[in-house]
Amino acid sequence: MPECIKSTTPNFEGLYKISFEFGAINQSGSGLLLIKNFGDTTYRVVGTGISGMTYFDLEFTNKNKFRVLQIFKPLNKKRLVEMIKTDFQLLFLQLPRSQISISEALENKKFDFKYKNSRWHIETSIGCDKLLNLEYLKNEKLITTIIIDSNSNQSPNNIQIEHGTNNFKITLKHLKQ
Repeated sequence: MPECIKSTTPNFEGLYKISFEFGAINQSGSGLLLIKNFGDTTYRVVGTGISGMTYFDLEFTNKNKFRVLQIFKPLNKKRLVEMIKTDFQLLFLQLPRSQISISEALENKKFDFKYKNSRWHIETSIGCDKLLNLEYLKNEKLITTIIIDSNSNQSPNNIQIEHGTNNFKITLKHLKQ
């Protein structure tokens, strides 16, 4: 991973208010999301409803391994679990070793990672002090866009995850302690 990206990676650890919208079926919901970093790029992600029910408990390890520790039965759909896995691996920058190309514009740097039929675009500020957005493409089709609103590499204020293929949007708002 290029040093510029390492230096801009925010500390995602903390408690977030999560909101989600399924535009195709006009459904929405909210709850809390806890992200815990265990220091070696291993993350634990727990999503709960406003009533306190656990929707999912997931583990992402430093070797790009993923485990579902617990999941609410209606959410235990292969496609949905794979989408959540892909979202958080992108957010935590747990990408496979891949070919990298770098381009610079006046206000930002773009990193393009390519592996088999998948591509990831990572955009940082030109001074490498802020991660701006992330994109995941498969077969040249945009799958996921993540927009990060943060002042620096501290915990982001807001994270917006949009899925271009199925009109599904997740918004995370960091709850300050």
